[in-house]
Amino acid sequence: MLAGVWLCYMGFGLSMASLAPLVSEIESDLGFSHSAMGTIMGAWQFVYIFAAIPCGILLDRLGSRWGLAIGALIIGLSGIFRGCAQEYVHLLAAVALFGIGGPLISAGAPKVVSEHFRGSTRGFAMGIYITGPGIGAMAALLLTQPLVLPMLEGNWRLLLQIWGGVSLASGVFWLAVAAR
Repeated sequence: MLAGVWLCYMGFGLSMASLAPLVSEIESDLGFSHSAMGTIMGAWQFVYIFAAIPCGILLDRLGSRWGLAIGALIIGLSGIFRGCAQEYVHLLAAVALFGIGGPLISAGAPKVVSEHFRGSTRGFAMGIYITGPGIGAMAALLLTQPLVLPMLEGNWRLLLQIWGGVSLASGVFWLAVAAR
């Protein structure tokens, strides 16, 4: 269970930080100004603020199993749609979509830990799962420019879709683990 939660939260961090190392590539390819790129990069936080309470209610109704899976699906689709964007509105919407999936993961992770761990193991489990978004963000920031983007011959679209695929895979893994 803990590995599934950690992977979903890692996908959250990976997607959260995926645009930052690609700003110059995206701006030049799509003809964006720094201001336009700034609004795109802030779109998910804006949506997250308003989606947090409804997503928390949805999480309580659906339960952790489906809530985390849907959150990982939405985050994965956000990454895939980012790679398909051809203009400002498309990329803005794709990034904003992350703001709907994000609360399901960030509220679902502690819910899973509280449901499945007791006593001192709960604190240990919390310490482990909370590293997920940080490691995901570090992976995006550290691996994008020096390693993955050159391997993909500068194809930033494919890279964002791969990161989205990682989030989708984490959701599938989570469903497999949570089914037990």
